[in-house]
Amino acid sequence: MDLMDAASLDAACDAVFAHYGRVDVLVNNAVYQDRESNALLHELTDEALERTLRGNAVAPFHLARRVLPIMVAQGGGRIVNVSSGAAKHDPPVPADQGAWGFAYGASKAALARLAGCINVEYRGKGISAFTVNPGLVSTEAVTATLGDGGTLEQRYGAMTPQAIAEALLWLVNDPAAAAIIASPKIIELQQLIREGRIPAAATPAR
Repeated sequence: MDLMDAASLDAACDAVFAHYGRVDVLVNNAVYQDRESNALLHELTDEALERTLRGNAVAPFHLARRVLPIMVAQGGGRIVNVSSGAAKHDPPVPADQGAWGFAYGASKAALARLAGCINVEYRGKGISAFTVNPGLVSTEAVTATLGDGGTLEQRYGAMTPQAIAEALLWLVNDPAAAAIIASPKIIELQQLIREGRIPAAATPAR
């Protein structure tokens, strides 16, 4: 699907439902990835801000709105919104020195508000929504935008995509995750993995 194209999002939802007949889990993990998302304020254009918000906040909302009636009709489902530490923290350094910019932080902060609204409006209908912060993940996209071994990685550490994927799989499948999912706060995945509260086979990448 193309996050920037509502028709593409709808077509993807239709294809999934036509093939499987149900939707048990929606993971809003994809993002609009471009260097302009982490532009300095004086370089950030209105258009770049709008693109980042569309990809990282509007598109996940669109997908959630599409699957919620399906989940209610089938008796329940879970929605995972992958946010970021940028949603609640100021950057440690300017964006051009390896941190995030306003567009990215604003888009992830907007996404972080979605789960709470879902849980309040769909209480008693079998729907659970939660927001996670995967921390810095050593993906090709992160390396391309922030660099390899940059400021954020040195300060906060990084985990492999596999470790985060295993943690997410556990959260949406294991009954023991119910207490964590019930938290109204952003779930800090790497912290829970390091504390041993989420079983993940992979270890921090660095």
